[in-house]
Amino acid sequence: GTDVDWDDLWDQFEERRYLSARKWRAGEDPYKLYAFNQRESERLPSDRAIRDTRHY
Repeated sequence: GTDVDWDDLWDQFEERRYLSARKWRAGEDPYKLYAFNQRESERLPSDRAIRDTRHY
């Protein structure tokens, strides 16, 4: 078997390149494919701070 160094693989991952693989066209419904707004989801940074709503 092959040993995989996940840290090395993660360091090589290019988030923007991955997300830009599919381009949205004018008039396409971003909800249709995934049942949520994929276009808006791709616009938000994945490492953003998310408020813990359990305390509100």
